[in-house]
Amino acid sequence: MLKKLLKYDFLASVRYLWMAWVALLGAATVSGLSTRLQSDSSYAGLAMVLTTMLILLLLLAVWVLTLVQVILRFHTNLLKDEGYLMHTLPVHTWQLVLSKLLCGTAVLLLSALASALAAGVWAFCSNAIWDYGNAFQRIGAVFRFYGVYFDGWTTILLCCTWLVSAVSLILNCYAALSLGQLANRNRILFAFLWFLGIRTAVKLLNTMITIVTGLVSNAGMGVTNTNGVTFFMNTSSLTQLIVKVLVGIACFVITEEVLKRKLNLQ
Repeated sequence: MLKKLLKYDFLASVRYLWMAWVALLGAATVSGLSTRLQSDSSYAGLAMVLTTMLILLLLLAVWVLTLVQVILRFHTNLLKDEGYLMHTLPVHTWQLVLSKLLCGTAVLLLSALASALAAGVWAFCSNAIWDYGNAFQRIGAVFRFYGVYFDGWTTILLCCTWLVSAVSLILNCYAALSLGQLANRNRILFAFLWFLGIRTAVKLLNTMITIVTGLVSNAGMGVTNTNGVTFFMNTSSLTQLIVKVLVGIACFVITEEVLKRKLNLQ
């Protein structure tokens, strides 16, 4: 049953988003071609400016639509009228939340992939990938410089932290919406206040961890020392990763408990 639920949630999540992804790739193609033809046509410059603006607007629209879709799927499907049907399905409450979480994470990753592909398509169509070799060499030099500090573990930890941050953000939204549902009136307002409270607490905790980790690294090895910088980045990333995992688990449990024991769809 969980597989069917995942399929249903995923198809519902990408029902409209795929059009935004296709439009973004199409705009990147047109903008790249306009950039390549700029010297051959007097209208190419105007076209390049307009298509570049269109790409930026589409990028913004893709991410806004993605976040709105992730939130609305949970709110509409579990906390509004559709909740009467969803909560009668032969699945556990945690499976309902997990399905929404996995599909929301997948949609975020697909939007990130579409954004990266749009950048690659633009670079290829505009010939920037070939003409701007010096720029890429400079970028490569920067990465090689920071490679002194970014060892393999640092890169893995940063990637895991970014992924867990996205999942934790979704769970923060779910928990806030669920807690806001406990109010008799102005539920969206209370959900927003809960979200601000959760995010503020997480930010303060991360800031404290960064400060403490920096003090420990400076006292032990010195921030000017290569090993000290690497130790600071690895320790800070690992600690924040653990915190985000724990916060995500707490939000998942809160969401499940509210939906299972305190849900009010009236």
